[in-house]
Amino acid sequence: YERNVRKSKILIVPHAGYKYSAQVAASAYGELLKYADSFSNVVIVGPAHYVSINGVAVPRYDYFKTPLGKIAVNQDKVKDLLNNNLFSYNDNAFAKEHSIEVQLPFLQKVLHKFKIIPLVYGNVEPKKLAEGLRDFLYDEDTLLVFSADLSHYFKADKAEKIDAHTARMIDLGNAGLDKEMSCGAEGINAALLLAKEMQMKGYTYQDETKRHQLISEQLNCKKDTIKPTLTFPIPFIANNPPTKAKRAYCIFPKAPFTGPI
Repeated sequence: YERNVRKSKILIVPHAGYKYSAQVAASAYGELLKYADSFSNVVIVGPAHYVSINGVAVPRYDYFKTPLGKIAVNQDKVKDLLNNNLFSYNDNAFAKEHSIEVQLPFLQKVLHKFKIIPLVYGNVEPKKLAEGLRDFLYDEDTLLVFSADLSHYFKADKAEKIDAHTARMIDLGNAGLDKEMSCGAEGINAALLLAKEMQMKGYTYQDETKRHQLISEQLNCKKDTIKPTLTFPIPFIANNPPTKAKRAYCIFPKAPFTGPI
């Protein structure tokens, strides 16, 4: 298809685990292949799963490590964030945090030389989170990645209805998602607020058949009637969305992460 001349600036991508959502996440990260040299910094924003946090945690770590190698943390950017009291050091928040970790191999596969600014949020207002990240919008070499899944724990029929409503809200730029709708609702809402400020257009799959195929594949990952977390990717670009969806794939080693170091 004809790719829009403006590259993606914000991605909303899943963290459910590669078994359930790797292909979905790859379809979003595939949008970056054309711009592999354009991004030198990636802000990764994920919800906390293991540690209680007020505000947003930043790491003291110099590197994160995956089986694909080390990724440097841009500590200069991290220190700049600490001028805002919304952000504070909390290394424990990153020790086991998969919402950050699962994004790293994708980035290593599609980008060339880059550093990361990993952020884990807990109790935070989306408006304040968006305000804290606003300056990154004006850095041409910075990509923002918001790690979020859709609904959890519901049976398949109810989950599909909730998720369809969530998708519609995102398509409309409605930053009113609640926690029942997404593990990462605050991050999605912040992303939508930022996109609105920059007059960016987000898009999911234009082809509804493809979207339902992805959902079906994820449902088939479990045999019971409780739905695994459904996900879909949303890139945001500055102009109109492309007319067709593209699907991309990445290959990952099966070795476990060693995490931040």
